[in-house]
Amino acid sequence: MKIRKVLKKDVKKLMEVTETIDSNSYNWRLEKSIQKSFENHLFKPTYLLYEDKGKIFGFIGYSQSRINCRVYELFHARVLPEKQCIG
Repeated sequence: MKIRKVLKKDVKKLMEVTETIDSNSYNWRLEKSIQKSFENHLFKPTYLLYEDKGKIFGFIGYSQSRINCRVYELFHARVLPEKQCIG
């Protein structure tokens, strides 16, 4: 088991995880948000992923709040069903 920052090469696999869990027409927005994490913005999001033996089982994004200092917002939490509810 390993938790690490998302790399550019991981984006396609993250979108596959997302499509497995939730295949709706707004997933392109998530892909755009993940791509922003590689750009140079003041409040850019950071994404972490959970992988085991090279397979990605989930990911989550976070960023600093634009309103409150030292407050972070979590978003886009996705975990494959086989790894949900195990602690």
